[in-house]
Amino acid sequence: YMVDNDIFIVGDPSTVAAKLERLYADVGGFGGVLALAADWPDFSIWDRSMTLLGTEVMPKLAALTGEG
Repeated sequence: YMVDNDIFIVGDPSTVAAKLERLYADVGGFGGVLALAADWPDFSIWDRSMTLLGTEVMPKLAALTGEG
């Protein structure tokens, strides 16, 4: 339910970027993205997720400045 209703945004980098763009448009913009963490048994999973967020997702959202 949480994933299907975009309460949690998950997926590959293109899917996540598209969902964040849609959320941004639906709510009239926002000031930041919050990533929640748990104590992952394998830190490399978290590290890969944050690397993909920073290198593939966020650059696709650079035009969403909150202005205009």
